[in-house]
Amino acid sequence: MAASPQFKAYLAELFEPLGPVAFKHLFGGEGLSLGGVTFAFIMGQTLYLRVDDKTRPAFEDAGMEPFSYATKKRHVMVRSFYATPEDLYDDADEFRDWARAALAAAQGAARAKAAKKSSRRPR
Repeated sequence: MAASPQFKAYLAELFEPLGPVAFKHLFGGEGLSLGGVTFAFIMGQTLYLRVDDKTRPAFEDAGMEPFSYATKKRHVMVRSFYATPEDLYDDADEFRDWARAALAAAQGAARAKAAKKSSRRPR
């Protein structure tokens, strides 16, 4: 299920202080990226933010679950993206703090991936 245009517009407004967020189709949802780094995505009307070992506990403490999906053979949990706590939508400043942390987690993961990739290249 695609995100409604109203939800996307609302999110773009919330993310605006971080910079221009690009929306792009992603596996039946919408990926959100900034500076070429995907830090969030929408499935239906649920926003999932990128987490790392530092930020994951806040999501778990808020009772949030990681993104998951079912295949024919198993249930897959993607522990690098967690659903956004609903109460964040009521506090734009706190929402932006969590969004900044998600962006930092995504940038860190992108740097680690690039470093790993470059270390595998033959010299």
